[in-house]
Amino acid sequence: MGEWHRQLPRWDAALAAVEVGDLSAYPRYDLRHVANPSERPTGVDYDCYLWLVKRIKKAGCDERSIYRSHLFLVKDVLFSAILAGANEALLEIAALVEAQSGDYTLIANWVTRGQRGLARTG
Repeated sequence: MGEWHRQLPRWDAALAAVEVGDLSAYPRYDLRHVANPSERPTGVDYDCYLWLVKRIKKAGCDERSIYRSHLFLVKDVLFSAILAGANEALLEIAALVEAQSGDYTLIANWVTRGQRGLARTG
């Protein structure tokens, strides 16, 4: 992985384990906007990212299929906590606006899943 992302080394091992398959050539438009290419991901990094996106597209962006077959499954505790908090706020809003019971139940299930997931991070 390129030097530009060394502030996030927790992803290195997971990304290094991804074996990139066949990719078509692609333009690097991002390099047009920086004076120093070391400020952007390397070609190897980009290949990995695009390969992962290609796999998501192959799964039809279906979450269940992705969880069964994707090569890079990593959860970030901070963002999971933010999502859990947002869902709790959404549940309060749903109660205030007297959302339909099916919608309220759906959001309540999101809250429960988020709390369970965060509890497992210890």
